[in-house]
Amino acid sequence: MILGITGNIGSGKSTVAMMLKEKVGGIIVDADAIGHHLLETNPEIQHQIRMAFGTDVMDSQSRAIDRRRLSRIVFDNLENLTTLNRIFHPHMLFEIRLSISRGLNVFRHAIVDAALIVEWNFQSELDFLISVTASPAIRLQRLMERRRLLEEDAVRMMEAQPPDDFKNSVADMVIRNELDLAILDAE
Repeated sequence: MILGITGNIGSGKSTVAMMLKEKVGGIIVDADAIGHHLLETNPEIQHQIRMAFGTDVMDSQSRAIDRRRLSRIVFDNLENLTTLNRIFHPHMLFEIRLSISRGLNVFRHAIVDAALIVEWNFQSELDFLISVTASPAIRLQRLMERRRLLEEDAVRMMEAQPPDDFKNSVADMVIRNELDLAILDAE
C-alpha cells in the first residue's frame, strides 16, 4: 500500500509520517531528503541550477550549491521557483518512484512524505492521501525554530505555497496538527 502525507511547509508532515510508520510499519520515502541528496550528488541538476541562477547560488569556499542562497533566490521571485521546479521535479519524481518500488519489495507499506504530492498530481499513484494542516502562525513559528529562518524568509516561503484547501480538497483525510503529540497520535 502506498500512503501519501502532504501539507504545506511547517504543517508537521514528517511528524505524521513517523507516527504512521510506527503504527503500520513500512518505509518512509522522504521527498526533502531525496531532494537534498540530488542537489548534493547529481551533476546534471547542479549544472542546470548554475546555468539558471549563476554563481550567486554557490558557496564561495566549496563551490557547491548553497541551499540557503538558492532558497532566497527562488522564494524572492516565483519565476525562479518555477525554473527550479522544472529542473528538479522530473528527477525527484523518478527517485520517489524508485524508492517506493524498492521499499515495497521489502515492506507492505510505503509512506511518501512530500509537500508537492498534489502539485505533481502524484495522488493518482497513491492508495491513500493524508493532508496535514496547521495555522499560519504555528507553521511560521515551526519554520523559524526548526530551520532557523528569519521571519521574512519564512513568510516568503509560506506565501509561495497554495492554500491548504488546494491539498485538502483531494485528500482522503485531513489532519489538523496544532495540538500535542498524544492528541495527534490519537487522530
